[in-house]
Amino acid sequence: MVDIYKINSVINKIKGAEQQNTLNKEALDKKVREQEHICNELWWEKGDQNIKKLTENTQEIMGLVRNQNDITRCAFSLNRDTLKLLEDISVNTREDIKYLRRIIKDLTVTKEFFRYGDWVTKLIQDIVRKSDKKLEDINGASAWDIISYEFSIMIKYDHEKIKDEEIDIDHFSPDAREYIKPLKKNLR
Repeated sequence: MVDIYKINSVINKIKGAEQQNTLNKEALDKKVREQEHICNELWWEKGDQNIKKLTENTQEIMGLVRNQNDITRCAFSLNRDTLKLLEDISVNTREDIKYLRRIIKDLTVTKEFFRYGDWVTKLIQDIVRKSDKKLEDINGASAWDIISYEFSIMIKYDHEKIKDEEIDIDHFSPDAREYIKPLKKNLR
């Protein structure tokens, strides 16, 4: 999932840069007006003061330009951060979609399992009763999940074949065969 803190951090940086940009614009406008006023009101007898004021204004304008340069650099950094966040969101979204598809597939199989649940449950209980070896010894608790899943797949896709033929180990997927082998004698 996307880190909300990162998103909020980028948003706050953007707001801060916008505020600083507005402040710099106002300060720069003020300095430009002062420069224009000084140039329009040049008094030769106050030439020394005019030059001093123009020099101060020029230095302040240079500082504002430096600040604006920092804001621009920050904007580029924020653009990179935003693109990275979008990339993360895209990757996570793809992973979430894959995960949701697996869940939907499992739910479809589970629905089919419950549709034929009575006789499948009876079959599984019969297998447990007749087994010499506990199924959990084969591969822990996940063994029953795998076998239940395999039965539901068979029910969904091969139920006509199951009615007409003896259930053969080849009907199961290769991953499930190792679990079905010890139970084969009970599946007849």
